[in-house]
Amino acid sequence: MSYIIRTAAVFLIISLFNTEEIQAGIIKTNKQTSAQVSTEISAQVSTEISAQASTEASTGKIINKNTDAPYISNTTNPDDKKKADTPENTGCADMSDNQEKKKRHIPFGYDGGMMLHTGYLTGTLREIGHKASRMPFGIGGAIKFHIGKYFRIGSEGYVSTMNQLNNGSTIKFGWGGVLADFRFFVGQFMPYAGVTIGGGSRTCTLMIEGDKQDWEKEENVIFNKKPFFAVTPFIGTDIVITKKFHLTVKLDYLFGINRGELLMPTGPKLYFGFLMYH
Repeated sequence: MSYIIRTAAVFLIISLFNTEEIQAGIIKTNKQTSAQVSTEISAQVSTEISAQASTEASTGKIINKNTDAPYISNTTNPDDKKKADTPENTGCADMSDNQEKKKRHIPFGYDGGMMLHTGYLTGTLREIGHKASRMPFGIGGAIKFHIGKYFRIGSEGYVSTMNQLNNGSTIKFGWGGVLADFRFFVGQFMPYAGVTIGGGSRTCTLMIEGDKQDWEKEENVIFNKKPFFAVTPFIGTDIVITKKFHLTVKLDYLFGINRGELLMPTGPKLYFGFLMYH
């Protein structure tokens, strides 16, 4: 009986020792396995990070380690930046097209102002045989609307008075019409040429006898008024003072036609004035 008890005790002790060794071996094996797995994971992660960093360096992006959110690096490849700056990549192509359209856009505006004029008119009033020759003086104005850069249309009108006989007699012209002209630009000058088509009238008041300084009733006076169709070619130039203020000089020749006849007197007139541009 005692032998059996001793034998059982020996087996129990051996079993205890073997269990501790097995547990120790298991723990050791687990530690080795964990270390090996950690090493392999670290190596794999390092390889992936290196590959990813190489890819991002070529594309100009870097991953934020804290947020894993991509953002653009300041060390962007210059070639990529050139590509990115092209209108196609930046979305500026439409803007460039709009700017080009604005350049091609027909500019509209208008200008207008007043002019004084003089000149020299000469001719014979056929009905009474009176020869009229003298410098006229007058005033008027014009307004022009711009169609594109070079063409303008508008209207103008003037009154011109020519003294006669030194006694208060006068020959007056009043006319106006629709005009069209062509202009171009030479430095501070803007030459132009055009024509006005319209109508007007010539009014003759001639005192054959009498004096403008007395209050006596004049018996020998000729009064005549005739309408006419007017064609007036002109040339001139603006002198650009500012973008909105120009001086202008113009030369024209009035052809007043009544029933196929050119009304006299006629001749060139010279204009001086100013124009406001809008």
